[in-house]
Amino acid sequence: MSLKYSLDAAVKEGKVHGLLTIEVNRLPVTVAAAGAGVGFGTAVLGALPTGFLCITQTKASLAFSTSDTDLAATFNGDFSVGSAPDADGALAGAEIDVVPSTSMGPAVARVTPAATGRRAVGSGALFLDNTAGSLELNLNVLVDAADITDATNGIVLVTGLVQLMIGVLP
Repeated sequence: MSLKYSLDAAVKEGKVHGLLTIEVNRLPVTVAAAGAGVGFGTAVLGALPTGFLCITQTKASLAFSTSDTDLAATFNGDFSVGSAPDADGALAGAEIDVVPSTSMGPAVARVTPAATGRRAVGSGALFLDNTAGSLELNLNVLVDAADITDATNGIVLVTGLVQLMIGVLP
């Protein structure tokens, strides 16, 4: 049996996925600042497929906006996509395992330019055991401490695409 035939048969049986694209349209993310710290929050993009996952390449092209007056009109910060939600405003470990921490760029009139984050070529594949079916894809957002009113929550709206090259073995 040829490799091409094997891959085609596997795709038909649902054992291998190719490009997974998630369209995000004005997804609200609540960012909370504890005291005078950075504002951070997470929105779930969706459940990851059940099985053993191999993610080889990723790309997130996202723009951020707000009408919230607790955020500066020129707000700035970072985003990541991970298999875990951001717990402390630091963006590390499983919070950045799918798309690493990426600068969103400063907003102009409360809208950032589109920012693109991706796994570094040659960084190796990401392997996840999701046989329990409990892992989610999380969009983690940080707003710089100087750009959010102390001890408040703000809403950031996110628009764009998140793409993953993913293989799944049940």
